[in-house]
Amino acid sequence: MKNIIRYTNAVAILIAVSTIMTACPWSAPNVDEKAFSIKRNCYILGYWDIEQKFPELSYYEKDGRITIDCKLIGSDNLIRLWLGWNLCDYRYDIEPTNEFLKLSTLYGDTDYGKFGKHINVLIDNKRIWLDNAPTSFNKIITAIDITSNAVWDDTHEAGTLLNDCFEISYKSFAKYIDSGYDEEKLQTADEIIREPLNELAADDLRLVSTVLSDIPISLTTTNPPTSAKRHNLSIIFSLDDGTTRESTVEAEFP
Repeated sequence: MKNIIRYTNAVAILIAVSTIMTACPWSAPNVDEKAFSIKRNCYILGYWDIEQKFPELSYYEKDGRITIDCKLIGSDNLIRLWLGWNLCDYRYDIEPTNEFLKLSTLYGDTDYGKFGKHINVLIDNKRIWLDNAPTSFNKIITAIDITSNAVWDDTHEAGTLLNDCFEISYKSFAKYIDSGYDEEKLQTADEIIREPLNELAADDLRLVSTVLSDIPISLTTTNPPTSAKRHNLSIIFSLDDGTTRESTVEAEFP
């Protein structure tokens, strides 16, 4: 059973977007900056491309438990990611990319404009900044599998799947968007969802929150190792397009 813990994040986030000029018929003006606002037709304002071959993993220990943070968007990736918007003409307009519109339709996030809300935009040095913009992944992580190169305990030999020894933590926009933007469901977009990793369903990680100040996905031990204390953990992320991403992290348990 999933345990949901309310988490309030009061920090406004400015999201930087690399501008893709090829989709626009005009070149951007050579001006320092321009601020304006646009009508917000979707709740999610961009989708990060999971294109890293080896996602960045790090870990920390607290109260005898190890937590592995999975950073699926690396700083080296930012220049070739699209966040949904293109700079568009001498009037400082911006327009959504075709990929963004397809994903918004796929996830049913197309009717937010009925609220008449706007989003603040800043164009600075030909880059687009959106104020406090919710973002997600452009692909669904359908499964996460963990193994170790060492014996974990009496029932987990080296190379054995360790999903029953970890829980996963993440945030998701899915309940709010699926509800048709029910205000009572809005708080669920800022709640931390925790569940046993071996109970993760294929669509649970749909519309995961990827706010840059947070780690999108964390994995924490529920059954720590009783044999070897040092483990080279391999984590495989399976995506809905049939591809996988794999990384390893060397962790030393207390």
